[in-house]
Amino acid sequence: MTMELLLALFTKHFVCDFPLQAFPFMYRNKGTYGHPGGLLHAYIHFLGSLVAVGCVTGNFAVALILGWKQRNVETGELEGFGFEYLPPNTKRALIVDDICDGGGTFLGLGSRIKELFPKVALDLYTTHGYYTQGMVKLKEMFMEIITTDSVIHLTDLGVTTLNVCERIAEDFKYE
Repeated sequence: MTMELLLALFTKHFVCDFPLQAFPFMYRNKGTYGHPGGLLHAYIHFLGSLVAVGCVTGNFAVALILGWKQRNVETGELEGFGFEYLPPNTKRALIVDDICDGGGTFLGLGSRIKELFPKVALDLYTTHGYYTQGMVKLKEMFMEIITTDSVIHLTDLGVTTLNVCERIAEDFKYE
């Protein structure tokens, strides 16, 4: 399922970042917190992620559970986390997203899940892993952290790195 999910998220990234964001209003303001163009950018990616992950998980015996965060509009700080119903017999859960910057979203969501379901083992998959706040807290929260080599090789930090970029480069070599 990992490769199917990876392909779906890469495709989602292309569609949501290029054909669906052809207007300067959006791509010039996607990094400006609270700007309507930035909000539209985030909303397009949210919907794209639902479609991508839904298409992949629909083919496997896994539950798709939507998680969310609350952010203080004035300060930008994360303030609350939640998720839809998690079956009580869940033993292991995989949190999937396209980007991990500092990890605050995943730590908050993981803490909320652990608060309600202390025995659930958690894993984290992100297509692009920056991990700007380091790995210590993330490694305490998650059994396995998986990302691609789109940003950096992190095997020395205990992160499972899928060598996608390397593999693509190999596949497209001219001989």
